[in-house]
Parts: sequence; structure tokens; C-alpha cells
Amino acid sequence: GEAELRPLADAGDAEAGLTLGETLMARGDAAEAVKWVRWAAEEKGYAQAMGLLGGWYIMGKGVPQDKLVGYKWARRASETLIEQGVNVEANKAMLVEMDAQISQLTGGAVPSGDG
Repeated sequence: GEAELRPLADAGDAEAGLTLGETLMARGDAAEAVKWVRWAAEEKGYAQAMGLLGGWYIMGKGVPQDKLVGYKWARRASETLIEQGVNVEANKAMLVEMDAQISQLTGGAVPSGDG
């Protein structure tokens, strides 16, 4: 539960931060949930947190809905997993899909690596 996760997350455990964020979101504490998941994504480069944060942006869950930001986070998650050698082919396919979504949202602009 939250009592076990928080000290781990405070100590820098990205997976604990992600799980804490999911727990908080399920409980309805969206602001705190987003804070932890964003920390795991941005500060720790944790791909699962990037993917979750992207999903939240796409759905507007705990954050203002912004599909472009969401797809960029999802894209970063796939890039990170490819770099780590995790499900490389599936993540390459996901990159193609994310690029198509981003292109649609931006009127065909090619996504830059920073975002």
C-alpha cells in the first residue's frame, strides 16, 4: 500500500513512484498521482511511467487532456524501451503508430526528438 511505497519512492525508486501514482489516482488524488508519475518519467527516465503519463494526457485523466503531449510521452516510452532492448519490434511498431498520430494532430509536421 501507500505507506510502504512512499518511503521507497522518496528514496528514488522509480517503480515505487509509478505504483504510488497509480494507487493515488485510483483513490482520486490526481494531483499527487501525476506528480509521482511525472517524477518517475522525467527524473528517472522510467519507460512505464512515460507510457502511463502519456495515457493520462490522451484521456485527460488528472491532467488537462492534450493528445499531442500524450503521444509524445508514449513515443518517449517506446524509444526508451528500444534503447533498453525491450520488445524492440513491438516498440518500433508503436513508434510508427505514435508518429502517425502526432502527424495527424500537427497537420503532418514531423515530430522532433525533443518534446
